[in-house]
Amino acid sequence: MRFEIGGRVGYAMPIGSLSSSTKLNDVFTGTIPGVLDLWARIPGGFAIGGYFGLAAGIQGHALDSCANCSALDFRAGLQAAKHFKDTAILDPWVGIGIGWEWASVSQIFHTQGVEFTSDSTYSAFPELSAHAGLDIGGETVAFGPYVSISYAPFNKVKSTLSCSDIRCTNENIVTGSSDVDGGGHGWFSFGVRGTYMR
Repeated sequence: MRFEIGGRVGYAMPIGSLSSSTKLNDVFTGTIPGVLDLWARIPGGFAIGGYFGLAAGIQGHALDSCANCSALDFRAGLQAAKHFKDTAILDPWVGIGIGWEWASVSQIFHTQGVEFTSDSTYSAFPELSAHAGLDIGGETVAFGPYVSISYAPFNKVKSTLSCSDIRCTNENIVTGSSDVDGGGHGWFSFGVRGTYMR
């Protein structure tokens, strides 16, 4: 058995809806994802492990009027892969994954001279994903291209409206959560993967 740590960076395009009334690309026109991969390589070219990802969102037109906004996408889960030439210089591979996803949107706005912050976090489970790529290198260090596609239904949204102004009271801080209807969505991503094994 060998242990492997890897990283992926690239570009992801949104598919589907954030909710029944909002397309995902209204909020995210795309993201720049970074993913940390942890693997255990087992005989036969198979690998099992986990992944942790953070993607910086590129604002969609729904946030055009917001002067100070941020959109982030987080994910974590388990994955498995099959390497077809794991001791060769060119090693094609395919993989699948299952996990959780959280899409977070933060907006700062002003009403009657008072600054408010609105935070919404959409959660999705299960997130199903499929990946493929080509590792180029040796048995210790390799780099190469990858593509990935995922699908998940947004199940819940947690929203918080807060105010830090001295004129605000506790009544201005509101937190609530609700179910999300019609939030089936996915991401198509591509980029470069690097890996180190020992």
